Amino acid sequence: MDEYRGKTNLFSKIVIISFLVGLAYLTLRGKLPIFIIISYIVMGIVTYTIYYIDKSRAINDEYRVSEQILHTLSLLGGWMGALLAQQRLRHKNRKLSFQITFWITVIVHISMLVWRVWY
Repeated sequence: MDEYRGKTNLFSKIVIISFLVGLAYLTLRGKLPIFIIISYIVMGIVTYTIYYIDKSRAINDEYRVSEQILHTLSLLGGWMGALLAQQRLRHKNRKLSFQITFWITVIVHISMLVWRVWY
């Protein structure tokens, strides 16, 4: 699948790094337990892996992972892995309805982080 490898754009890197820095800041300040950061990292890896499997199945014309499952994984904290997979694997990055729903999940997570910083 190396021929399908894309590059992660700067905007995505900034969003992911900023979010992780925000989580680390809140953890160091005692506002979030460490397992939150660990959960995001684990869910990101799981989600990236599921995207990889789905991309492989798409290439081989096999049974696919549903978009609902992909969105659920993002909503459960795997959005960083999903974002990386969408760009690195060039998977699910062109379908507008999918992207709208995906970015809503990202906004939800960023909003929760911002809310936690301010309150």
